Amino acid sequence: MMVPHDTNHKGLKWQASDRKYIGQRKPDIILVPKEVNDNVKWGDIVSTVEIKYKQSNDLLNDAILQLADTAALVLHHQINRQWFPCMSLLGTNLRMHVFTRGGSLHTEPLDIEKNVSLFTKVLNYFTEERGKMHGYDESFTLGRDSVTTLWWPGSEKGLQKPYELIGKLFLSTGAYPPHIKYCVHLTEFDC
Repeated sequence: MMVPHDTNHKGLKWQASDRKYIGQRKPDIILVPKEVNDNVKWGDIVSTVEIKYKQSNDLLNDAILQLADTAALVLHHQINRQWFPCMSLLGTNLRMHVFTRGGSLHTEPLDIEKNVSLFTKVLNYFTEERGKMHGYDESFTLGRDSVTTLWWPGSEKGLQKPYELIGKLFLSTGAYPPHIKYCVHLTEFDC
């Protein structure tokens, strides 16, 4: 089991994954802490960007499927994540996506050529923000030997109770699990 990402890092950096595999996936651009070396693991990833050469519905669907897959892996390996914010860039259209353990949200496209100022603000938000706005749950920490400390918001840190982490209660499969296509086909016919 992965140790949750440390939100007290020394800053973040965008880096092209150079088509290197992380597990068996190859995200286009990843956001990781500056101290992470070339050996990136799913537990290190703060966000990703999927890039397609032009805007089209088919490529948008491909990008969303790839981001959903990435989000599922990040949420699986970072148990202290409540959601995973990420982006897709199709031609000059930038979209932001947020994947939770139960679904996803997607913004309307932002044309980065027509609105450079807002594009800069979006990138700055992703690189400058810490912790909670990236979806990290700050109500618990994971220490050595998988001992988890939980506390209710507003409670004193001295009153925290340690728990032994024995497994996950829920594993997200992303927004588009494979069986969805079959369910759609089944609903098209009268039974």
